[in-house]
Amino acid sequence: MPSPDDVRYRDILHRLAQNGTLSDPEVANRLSTGLTRFLQRWEGEVLPFVTAGGAELRFVEGPNGRGKTHFLQALEVVARRAGFVTSRVECGMEHHPFASLQETYRAIATTMCTGPFGRTGSGVGLGGILQALPPERIADFTKAPRGNPAFRNVVVGYARRAQSGFQKDQLAELLRALLHHDTNRRVTFRDLFRAANEMGVRLPRPMGRVGKRNAAGWLRSLLALPRQLGFKGLLVLFDETGADVSFKSASGSRGDGSGSEPGADVAEGAPDVVGVAVGAADV
Repeated sequence: MPSPDDVRYRDILHRLAQNGTLSDPEVANRLSTGLTRFLQRWEGEVLPFVTAGGAELRFVEGPNGRGKTHFLQALEVVARRAGFVTSRVECGMEHHPFASLQETYRAIATTMCTGPFGRTGSGVGLGGILQALPPERIADFTKAPRGNPAFRNVVVGYARRAQSGFQKDQLAELLRALLHHDTNRRVTFRDLFRAANEMGVRLPRPMGRVGKRNAAGWLRSLLALPRQLGFKGLLVLFDETGADVSFKSASGSRGDGSGSEPGADVAEGAPDVVGVAVGAADV
């Protein structure tokens, strides 16, 4: 009679044969072959470089089914174990994380994760990370005034509410919607401050929301946040970026691939590409 482990591994291999990828990065990492030298360099050189304040951007191209998603999962496991926050962003035909800076912000904020894989709730999404943090981390964060002030105040307001055990009340849900740029929930500041007054909560000011005019500032603040909260940095993994994705330069690239500025159309319409951006710099 097969043991429970035998059944589990058989099911894993069956899913791999059916889908081509695994949903559990830890299992994918254990099944990795041919990545030993790269992962050793990743862990021994790249991540320490980023921890010291550096940044790295890579793109990997290959035919469908050659293990690019599996490769990202292995990088994610190593980075998470090293103390990084990770964010895996889907860029398939049904996802448009680069349609605007607001969409990029939401894609990263809602997928940021720390700690063990395979769990939900605490530690999942920016709201979950803030909920799971020790209160002293937020106290230290408030002493280092960097980034967009309105973003910082939304972070502090939600963290204090969630850490007090009220992460599911009306005020916390309104703050979380602002934090994640939840377009399915309309938040007015009148409702926000009314809820705070009714609950006897004094929110920091100014409060704000991500919009077209301030999206760049909110996104920069989001990317710098993990380091400011005591993590080693942030690893963002872009999967299936071959689906008509174009990364345009903020400095005015023509967008036809001929620009030499950083970020000018590094991948546009390229088939089956995955990307890795990792950084830890403060703003």
